[in-house]
Amino acid sequence: MTPTRLMNRRGQYRIRNAATSKDVTEILLYDEIGEDLWFGGGVSAKQFAEDLNAIDTPEIHLRINSPGGDVFEAVAMLNSLRRHDAHTIVYIDGLAASAASVVAMGGDELVMARNSEMMIHDAWGVAIGNSTVMDKMSDDLSRISNNLASAYADKAGGSVADWREAMKAETWYSDKEAVKAGLADRVEQAQTASDKAKAKFNLGLYAYAGRAEAPAPYLPAEPDDHTPKEGSVMPDTLALVRQRLGLSADADEASILAALPDNSDDDTQELDAVSNDPDDDEDDEIEGVPDAGDPTSDPKLETISAEVLAELRRDAEAGRRAFEAQQAQHRETIVNEAVREGRISPARKKDWLAKLTKDPGSETELASLAKGLIPVDGPKGYTGSLSDVSESDDEAVYNALFPKGA
Repeated sequence: MTPTRLMNRRGQYRIRNAATSKDVTEILLYDEIGEDLWFGGGVSAKQFAEDLNAIDTPEIHLRINSPGGDVFEAVAMLNSLRRHDAHTIVYIDGLAASAASVVAMGGDELVMARNSEMMIHDAWGVAIGNSTVMDKMSDDLSRISNNLASAYADKAGGSVADWREAMKAETWYSDKEAVKAGLADRVEQAQTASDKAKAKFNLGLYAYAGRAEAPAPYLPAEPDDHTPKEGSVMPDTLALVRQRLGLSADADEASILAALPDNSDDDTQELDAVSNDPDDDEDDEIEGVPDAGDPTSDPKLETISAEVLAELRRDAEAGRRAFEAQQAQHRETIVNEAVREGRISPARKKDWLAKLTKDPGSETELASLAKGLIPVDGPKGYTGSLSDVSESDDEAVYNALFPKGA
């Protein structure tokens, strides 16, 4: 296409030939998604699609710095990008929040500028009416949110249900966290002015004012290191098995499995010792034990049958599950107590449960919060999360949606 420069009335939406190559067209989406949504500006999906269809260069660079906006406008933009024949690279220059993060999923590549951020959350809506109207609104919002979660799952992997949990918590990702979660492909190494770019938006509409104030994000690629893996053996049982196999105290599970006998023909066959000499098939010796093949040669070495070992493993698994259930109940109890005492809001309950699951040491942090920080009864004028406001208090709901001075 010929060099083009288009802008809306605030001059924050531009399409132009990239200075570095005549084969690249650059789009600057530095505004809300949807016209006249929040602050009297914004870019419509119609304008975006028309401009995008006029581009015939083989590569497009879409640069985003947006607090989000209308969900259906964002989905239309997403599909406009998907349909275009050009190779599209999306750059998050400052912020891709809410609906803007949905648009970003339409690129063939997604690059986070250094210090940029991405935020995902459940769809919002306002309804006035009886319980039937409210029930329908709830169903519609859940359906729309599941649809958006599928876009994140298509890009990053994982299930729609997992991404819905991250959306319900309003999850903020730093540049590296977005890459780790699979939402982005890499972090741009060149220096950027992204902090300055994203600072102009009013983020008071959201539960958190940015990544620094938000809890740790959902990262599907990162397992909980402290959680025993399915089928693993508890430490005390492992120590007993090591002792009975004549292994060293720091032997790993692979070494233990290698030392176990083959009981396919005789489930009472005694344990064979592991030899350091591959040519010695008889009276194998374990390092540090003179004659592991003859249990009478060392009173510390005992033999166990496959039946006893299976029982040990069953007991270990039962113990692990009981321990996990006990820990989950403990976390639930202390978080509920924190809500009752006004240390945290009910909307933060899931965040704190997830945080305590990942890092049990966070219990100290939770206990250090002062009582009464959150009005337990939800007073009128409270501007926190809508889930904290009484459903019967219409004035509180209005003030939560449209805080004074916002």
